[in-house]
Amino acid sequence: VQFPSNASERAMVAHIEKRGKNELPEKAQGRGTAVAVFEFNVTDAETGDDIGGEGFDEAVELTLHYTEDLIPEGVAEEDLVAATFDEASELWEALPEEAVVEVDTEANTITVSITHASFWGVFDGASVAPPQTAVEEASWGSIKRATAR
Repeated sequence: VQFPSNASERAMVAHIEKRGKNELPEKAQGRGTAVAVFEFNVTDAETGDDIGGEGFDEAVELTLHYTEDLIPEGVAEEDLVAATFDEASELWEALPEEAVVEVDTEANTITVSITHASFWGVFDGASVAPPQTAVEEASWGSIKRATAR
């Protein structure tokens, strides 16, 4: 993981650990076809409070490593995606293309730009929810004007 100097005003401790399928939260188990999953936690260096789940002040780069031998039969390496577990929807969600910094099939890594700590993984893209699209806020008046003929 690479933190820019302004990712947080507080001193942080980052911890990344590879997790097996049975080591995931119960809600995350059995969802999606995982090739590699990591638990990424960031805590305040003084208090030990979780600050990574709250989000960072600036995006950080996280590089996820996978092993080709663990890619399921019938899944092409090019079909792998980086995904995060969304506890609210209880789904693994692929990251949008603009969050992917680099895919290196020689080194078996996917580097992504992220704004919070969570469970992150490399998955068969067909087995996870598509990236969430941002919804623009609009007033009823602006919607009526935009659709007026």
